Amino acid sequence: MTTIMGICCKDGIVMGSDTKEVSGTMKMSRKEKIYSYNLGNHPVLIATAGEVETIKQAVTRIDPSQMVLGEEPTLEEYLIRIVAPQISFLGREHIGTYGELPNLELLIGTVGPKIAKVYADGKYDVESRFFSAGSGSIFAEVLLRRFYNPEITLELGKKLVGYLIWEMQTVDNFSGGDMVIYTLNKENEVEKVDDYEIEVYKHLPKLVAPGYQALLGIIKEMELSKLKDLHKELEKTERSLKHQSGYLGGKENE
Repeated sequence: MTTIMGICCKDGIVMGSDTKEVSGTMKMSRKEKIYSYNLGNHPVLIATAGEVETIKQAVTRIDPSQMVLGEEPTLEEYLIRIVAPQISFLGREHIGTYGELPNLELLIGTVGPKIAKVYADGKYDVESRFFSAGSGSIFAEVLLRRFYNPEITLELGKKLVGYLIWEMQTVDNFSGGDMVIYTLNKENEVEKVDDYEIEVYKHLPKLVAPGYQALLGIIKEMELSKLKDLHKELEKTERSLKHQSGYLGGKENE
């Protein structure tokens, strides 16, 4: 399948993907999986994961230039009026032909910043932090939760996405090929990260690896007694929070 992700930064959004394409037998391809459209006067980035033919149909059907929207359509309006019904219809067609929903996920990002994750049945979630999708998304989600900070800038966000996309191919056989990254800033400017910068980002996993080894060393050197003391402190804190939660809940019900 693939790995795609999008993160909201304080000055815009970053979207990235690998370029491996799986259609029938596995093969390597430099197929881009991120599309840029105009939603009124605002650009929108769409990252795609799934079956090649289904993706082609999906991005054609949700092209906002073919639809009638208001003068300043929002992401929510676009999702409700175009994306949800079109993807839902595509899903029902696929069920009618093959007996199941298609293998399809979309990430749609615009200024705000906001990112929507759209599923094959047309349902969606909207976030102002991050989303990942595709076969490598489980691994990516774990690392995103560790690294993400709402104050992250586009400049740092590009590096983070570059690191994660390239790291995913070490744990997910369906991710790989090359890497594509786009940014959308608050001035509504879309920029594709150039090839030279992409090549630099490919070295990030090797640079990060010593940090993991150092962390392993710290864990190894921690005394068991200290770990037990830490566990007791955490249990004490948890009991205190539960007590406070119960107290507040009781006050609200009075």
